[in-house]
Amino acid sequence: MKHPFKDLFFASYLSFLLWFVYAISFYFSANTPVAEAAFTEVLQLLGLSAGLAALGALFVCAVVGPFFPLNVLANRKPAVIRTVVFLLLFCVCLLVIENWFYSLFGFSLKTDEGAVLKLFFVAFAALLAHHAGGVVVYLAEKLEVVSWWLIAVLAIVPQFSYWFLETDSQRFVASDRPVSEAKNAINVLLISADGVNATAMSLYGQKRGTTPFLDSIADELMVFENAYTNSANTTGSLTAVLTGRSPLATRVVYPPDLLDDRDNLKSLPALMSPAGYLKTQWAVPHFANASEQGFLHAFERVNGRKIVDSDELFSALALNGLQAWFVKSIYRDQLGVLRDALGLEELDNPYLQVAESATRGAGTLEDEERLQGLLLDLRQAALTDRKLFSHVHFMGSHGPTFHPAVRRFSAGVEQVDGWMKPFYLDSILEFDARLEQIYEALSAAGQLDQTLLIIYSDHGRQWSVTQRIPLLIRLPGAKNAGRYRANVQLLDVAPTVLAYLGEPSPEWMTGTSLLTPEGILPNRMLYAVSVAKSRKGSEGWVRANDTTERFTDVNNIDLIHCGRIARVDVDAGKLAFRQLPSGPSPAPCDRETLPGLQESGLAEINRLMGR
Repeated sequence: MKHPFKDLFFASYLSFLLWFVYAISFYFSANTPVAEAAFTEVLQLLGLSAGLAALGALFVCAVVGPFFPLNVLANRKPAVIRTVVFLLLFCVCLLVIENWFYSLFGFSLKTDEGAVLKLFFVAFAALLAHHAGGVVVYLAEKLEVVSWWLIAVLAIVPQFSYWFLETDSQRFVASDRPVSEAKNAINVLLISADGVNATAMSLYGQKRGTTPFLDSIADELMVFENAYTNSANTTGSLTAVLTGRSPLATRVVYPPDLLDDRDNLKSLPALMSPAGYLKTQWAVPHFANASEQGFLHAFERVNGRKIVDSDELFSALALNGLQAWFVKSIYRDQLGVLRDALGLEELDNPYLQVAESATRGAGTLEDEERLQGLLLDLRQAALTDRKLFSHVHFMGSHGPTFHPAVRRFSAGVEQVDGWMKPFYLDSILEFDARLEQIYEALSAAGQLDQTLLIIYSDHGRQWSVTQRIPLLIRLPGAKNAGRYRANVQLLDVAPTVLAYLGEPSPEWMTGTSLLTPEGILPNRMLYAVSVAKSRKGSEGWVRANDTTERFTDVNNIDLIHCGRIARVDVDAGKLAFRQLPSGPSPAPCDRETLPGLQESGLAEINRLMGR
């Protein structure tokens, strides 16, 4: 007699395999890390998919077994198998419809909250699953004649998939001393605004009062007057903040860039994991999201949702960065589509986050949600007797259009163009008001002097690397307050946090602690990376197609030195300097001769890039 579980296994296996193979093909066609994967990495994903499909099929059999013993299943096998296949294929078809309607027609569950569209998608997916299910069941019946050995082989395919590509996944080495749990642990809050020039803030000299709160606590702050970003793009900039590493080293500048296996554990929040912190991030879906950029052991929750990275599971399975991203993305995308179609929760549309429309829809994470999320995190940390490590990025000042709730500078003005200054200044005023709420919440909870507060912008207005950005630090007890003219960068944030906690910086961090700014050399070289070419498609802003995969061809590299900035031509070995916008003069700086700068600057760039 045929074993009834064979049909069930193979039907489930084929359904899961179809699911994973479709995901690979779609991610390959979209703006994702899979599209940039090497051929061997794609083979590895296929091998992983085959193994996961087998494990999924075994799981289905384990779930069905208790309800349908062999004798019962033998009688009801066709109905049970068709039901299982239908449910699995319904998920696949719903994902297919969502992806391709959005790509081809510009609308989908991401863009429409109406019940009619949800009902249409559900009905369409059910119809496709019904017809496709017949084919899958037919193939499963044909496979039933094969030996049980094939099932055993399929179940261990994941072990063989790793042979396609060697992974160099580096875990903590001896020099990467993690932050230890201490009685004097403090909260660490990294608060950033998008695209704010220091010169637009009254704290930095703007004549109009754009930062009244910060002005009122200026005597509590370390104010760095010559701070610069390390990337003109939010993805690269915030990754640099969290890792203390240059985009030249991590190669993370703009989606779909992803930390690779050598880098996904090299971050400040990962180092702080053993210290017992509640670690949260409120950033930007897709564009600045630790999970999307491949961080491991970084945050417990991102944008209010528990991280679905199961770091321990991934470590046990030895999944590399791309594989981990693939598994998490399938789970996130599928769950999001199902919840939206069933009316439980609207699907996120990350591109709406940077859209110009004032009404961006239910799938958009708004700044007020970020603020309230952070305040809730502070309360939860206190209730669980933990300290909080949180990274929050506010988007109100992103542009090119702005939608401040309070219009002081733009009162009576119509926003007819992009980047209108009155609206831009109002967005900075709104950011200042949110900082005041955070400060007051810390003070009311008695946590203000138990908190290291760092405030900055990811880059200058209109994705500039030449404009000075704000960088402010409030140490517990308002120590070291004052104004400092040293040339500093966002890479210095992570080493500063570690230094205050009394921990050494690992050798892979390239920034410098800002606790002793007087020790920073005035002629230090700062490096910034930005996307060289991009385009706007139906899915939003993406990297432009390029015939080469060379990092230096798809990204610009700039060197800042002694009040000047140079676009670097790495291949030709040339620098072309121009003056930076005027600002407070740092300490006297030796500009050196151009040949000397070219030699030392290019040598450091090549070192950071591992060339």
